[in-house]
Amino acid sequence: VIGSNTDGGMHDIFVSDCAFTGTDVGLRFKSNMGRGGLVNDIYVSNITMRNIVREAVLFDTYYEDMPAGATRGKEKPTDKTPEFRDFHISHIDCQGAATAVAITGLPQMPVSNIAFDSVTIRARKGLVATECRGITLHDVRLDVGEGPAIRTDRTAEVKVDKE
Repeated sequence: VIGSNTDGGMHDIFVSDCAFTGTDVGLRFKSNMGRGGLVNDIYVSNITMRNIVREAVLFDTYYEDMPAGATRGKEKPTDKTPEFRDFHISHIDCQGAATAVAITGLPQMPVSNIAFDSVTIRARKGLVATECRGITLHDVRLDVGEGPAIRTDRTAEVKVDKE
């Protein structure tokens, strides 16, 4: 997990050679308005996952629940707005999750430049991205049980290539 407080910023983090079995989420990157900052140049590789309850990979800058009637995306970006960019995720094998990848950015600060390379995930749902920019899928296999393998909303610049 990276987050939820990221207001001091985080960068140049390397994670490798981890195994997750039966956890609620595999790789989790989270923050929200008022507790965020720049999180960039994150490198994750050689991860195996089995029987993940929810998401194999989760990016969420709406981490905290909003009060009833509150609106999202109206706030102007400040130095406490979470900015997640330049993540490099490679050599991931996940055998079983509810959702392969979920990415939720902010309208005023989309999650950006997320690269997946040599990834295989078997999940009920595929990649779901909202408020993102610059997702690269290289040699990614999403074996999903329902719906499309990739579903986007207010997301731009998704590049998919095989090898």
